[in-house]
Amino acid sequence: MMRLLFILIVVGSIFPARGQSVHIQSDMARTKFENDIRKADSLAGLKHFKRAFVIYKARIDDLLSGKLQVEISADQWESVLRRAADMGWRCDNTNLAVRYNNMALGTKGEKLREKIEFLAQLDVEQYYIYLPSSIGGTGHSLVVGGCSLSDTRYLIWFHKDKCFVQKFDDCESYKPAQFTDTALYNLFDSSSEEMIGEKITRLKVGYNHVMHYSITFPSDSGEVSRRFSINDVSEYKAGSKEYKRLSEVNQLDQYLHNMQTKLKLFNEYSYALIEKYNKFLNSAVERQKVGKL
Repeated sequence: MMRLLFILIVVGSIFPARGQSVHIQSDMARTKFENDIRKADSLAGLKHFKRAFVIYKARIDDLLSGKLQVEISADQWESVLRRAADMGWRCDNTNLAVRYNNMALGTKGEKLREKIEFLAQLDVEQYYIYLPSSIGGTGHSLVVGGCSLSDTRYLIWFHKDKCFVQKFDDCESYKPAQFTDTALYNLFDSSSEEMIGEKITRLKVGYNHVMHYSITFPSDSGEVSRRFSINDVSEYKAGSKEYKRLSEVNQLDQYLHNMQTKLKLFNEYSYALIEKYNKFLNSAVERQKVGKL
């Protein structure tokens, strides 16, 4: 039986108006966090180990308690933990030094292809890969040691009526999580063949630097790809400037067709799932678990 692997590529950035105030607050929190870490690094370089350790510990405590809501990469989180552990040893705080080292080790995991091979051994046939990147958008690519943090993939699979998701990038892998997502599973299970044959038309609404998606269906005979942007699957009210533009370029029929595709709905379900997953990864409860026996 042919196995289908969905690859969903997301490119670009979300419209800036969406949740703008939340993003501003998040950016401010991230900036303060990074400035504090740089200050601790400078103090450590000057051999003010105790003062540096106090700052590292305070910021780590803020993240673990949930007081500070900042989404940071696994690579950055590991780096902060290792520097804090080093200061802990220098300040004779053995307990925290050991704990931070254990937490740093806990940020590592398997690679995407290794996980797919492992799932195949468990006879998991229903899975796909959701891949965000920033080609041509306003997003940025952070390269660390030869790996790109913008090339982020989400492996999503279904097993025994459960939905699982795990995040991977070129640098790290992340903890898998289980969700109950009946709508996503039902759509995948009932309409995968239909989605392979669907085509979404590119709409000329004039927006650049927006989210783009590419769904690729690998199989034993090759790969089939379907690419589209958020422009092509967004809903526009009659009378809006976008709707008028579609009328001007004679694309109203294509727009109505796009709205009725299963790919549009599948993309919405998938994106909602990874948003829930990322909130789970960055929760204080999950951070506290890392490094514990």
